[in-house]
Amino acid sequence: MWHNCGRCGGVGLRDRFGEDAEPLDAVQELMVAGRMAAALRAAERLVATLTNPYSHAQAHVHRVCALVNLGRTTQYTAAVDEAFAAVEELPEPYLHGHLHAVAALAARQQGAPERSLTHLVQAARALGA
Repeated sequence: MWHNCGRCGGVGLRDRFGEDAEPLDAVQELMVAGRMAAALRAAERLVATLTNPYSHAQAHVHRVCALVNLGRTTQYTAAVDEAFAAVEELPEPYLHGHLHAVAALAARQQGAPERSLTHLVQAARALGA
């Protein structure tokens, strides 16, 4: 379920989560089960408590995913800005690519097709597509 590429020195993203992998997996499982409100609450708890920068960034990405799936457009801008601040300094292409892809969905739902396209291009670049 988690990214593992050769560009990361042989260390997969999940390996970087350490002990935080289990609660992050739980949020992912809630989203897969269609329980977006519960996933959002769990992601917000993780955003507030995790200190590992990789785990913290992934919690932000999960939070944005849940907001997009719930259609909470009024919360997008702040959540996306906070998520980009969390991933900014991390050399993990998956986090950058996934966040840009989700930000593209958010921009599309907000009626901003140009911004959506920009995020899709940045997602492709981050993921090496």
